[in-house]
Amino acid sequence: MRLPYLLLFLSLMIFSGCSNVPKAVFLNPVDSLNQEMDEDYQLGGISGICMDNNNIYCIDDTERNIMVFKRTTLEYTESLGREGKGPGELMFPTHIEQKEDSLIVLDKINRKLVKFNKVTKEYRETSIEQIYSCILKNNNVIYALGDLRFPEVQIFDVTAGKNRIEMFKDVLSQMNTKKDRRAVPLVNATKLGKEYYIVYAKPVGLQRLNGETALRILIDFPDSFNQETIQFRTIHSYNGNLLILGFYHNMERSKTTNFALLCDRVGKIIKNYTLVMPENEAILTSAVDGTELFVATHEAKLYKYSLK
Repeated sequence: MRLPYLLLFLSLMIFSGCSNVPKAVFLNPVDSLNQEMDEDYQLGGISGICMDNNNIYCIDDTERNIMVFKRTTLEYTESLGREGKGPGELMFPTHIEQKEDSLIVLDKINRKLVKFNKVTKEYRETSIEQIYSCILKNNNVIYALGDLRFPEVQIFDVTAGKNRIEMFKDVLSQMNTKKDRRAVPLVNATKLGKEYYIVYAKPVGLQRLNGETALRILIDFPDSFNQETIQFRTIHSYNGNLLILGFYHNMERSKTTNFALLCDRVGKIIKNYTLVMPENEAILTSAVDGTELFVATHEAKLYKYSLK
């Protein structure tokens, strides 16, 4: 009679040690950008997006400009900037943010930040240094500088010129691969309170920077995730937590699954969203405000989801 109780006890112990990750909640897009609009207004590729109360702004990395759409209807309204190396022109725009009446665009080839006034369309430029890896987030420029084996992270306040506000030395070396001792390029970052959180694409990683310390955070992924193919693409501060977006591939089924993980500051998953979209499309960048999540893919598609 003791054997059944022993088996029950062992099974409970096994299941209690399993992942406590919440089951996936499937989110269907509530809207998407009409790709059959006039050819003159079609997006060739989307490398960055941001939004305010009225509009969503997309960097078209084919036309090298910013296309503006109404946030409620996704109807095209206008474009800002143009391709070139002159004043107000863009060659390789990769990141965009908005603050009050301005849009701030990071151009890596021209090594500059271009600040466009949304109303007057006037612009102001700030030059930036040679970079290994660079992103724009929370109105700060975050650089990965130095030797690839022992790089440092520098953070600049772009709203006040090029004033460096923080620097972290030898923090990316935590993300070195075993086969290749170079640091992994950071792909996105966000600020939550006084801490910066940085995500890396492959090998996938999350790192917290606070003061002069850096800590790599391990995430307990759902069992359904193919951890060998996971890539993080973006991270946002969201209601006091972290919203991390990315994708993974199922090689046997030739299928890409896109996800959004709501995590606390130590990497514990609170909510696990699967973002429904056509097969083989993968997240490239995203923007979130309130309960609205906009996701751009490698296929230059833009999808709108509700996080309610």
